[in-house]
Amino acid sequence: MKSVLAIVVLATATTASGQFLTTQPDTPRSGYRRTVAPPRYVPPRTNTFIRPGLPTAPRMNANRIPARPQAPLNLPRTYQEPPVELPKQEVKVHKSQRPINLDCALAKLLQSLENFSAVGTVEIHREVDGRPDVRSLPLTISILGGQIRSEIDLRRVEEGLKLDDQFATMRQIGVNQLVTITLPKVSTYSVLVPAARSYISHNLPLADVPGLIRVASRVAGQETIHGKVYSKFDLEMLYNTDDRVKVEWWAKPENKDQPEFLKFIREGSSIVVRFKTYQMAPPPAASYEVPNDYRKYADMDLLMQAITVAQTPLGKVKPINTEQTFRARFNNDRRGQ
Repeated sequence: MKSVLAIVVLATATTASGQFLTTQPDTPRSGYRRTVAPPRYVPPRTNTFIRPGLPTAPRMNANRIPARPQAPLNLPRTYQEPPVELPKQEVKVHKSQRPINLDCALAKLLQSLENFSAVGTVEIHREVDGRPDVRSLPLTISILGGQIRSEIDLRRVEEGLKLDDQFATMRQIGVNQLVTITLPKVSTYSVLVPAARSYISHNLPLADVPGLIRVASRVAGQETIHGKVYSKFDLEMLYNTDDRVKVEWWAKPENKDQPEFLKFIREGSSIVVRFKTYQMAPPPAASYEVPNDYRKYADMDLLMQAITVAQTPLGKVKPINTEQTFRARFNNDRRGQ
């Protein structure tokens, strides 16, 4: 009886790991049974989430840092493709050009004449839609002790001359004359409109002061134009803003100080000044002052707008004097009483 109890106790005993012991026969012929522990269950190491009845899908781990891609191996190639050569394209950089102050430029070039007056024509040569375009303006310039006065009188425009668009618009509203007075000593210039008894005044840029402009000259020889022999000089005007303007000087051999015409060459355009007559006498000093009865405007746009409004029927109506109207009505009321 004791031996039977000992066998039952051994059959129901547990191992140190907590697993129950089972009895298995050693051999069919053995007369006793040996206890063997079952294998321990170890879950597989996988990063998948298995749901019953659904196919397995990889589980994304938000905290996982993606692996750095490996650089491609520089393996030798049996065939080396020739490099592709692209056609070279020339990029032209156009530097912005300052507008030429023609009055100051002429005063610098003709400074040897000192006090004089000259009458001529200004021609503006340029290309419009690939075709040459020439606009002409009559010009009168006089210099007295460094003071410059230029006058553009549109009433003296010769037949066949093509005006610039800006001056054509001025002529339509009745502005036929423009006078510019430049005073380099005080660095100011004024544009007068005698038809409207008005003017504008601005500061003269330091670069346009004739005394600060340098001129380099070179004798180019003699050339014949329309049967006349001229002495030609190549000049270059140097400004303190690093701007350079090329000028061609054409004069008669016997009087090289008085040019027949000057050509200012710029990129894409040119300005030609042709002189017809010179008067070597001091101009009147009063012509370099703005008259006292002229009205001053801030800029040319406001001045042109005032001229346009004055030509409308509303602008021609005289303003009503409120005080005179009140006194007339007051006197009429007293007479009626």
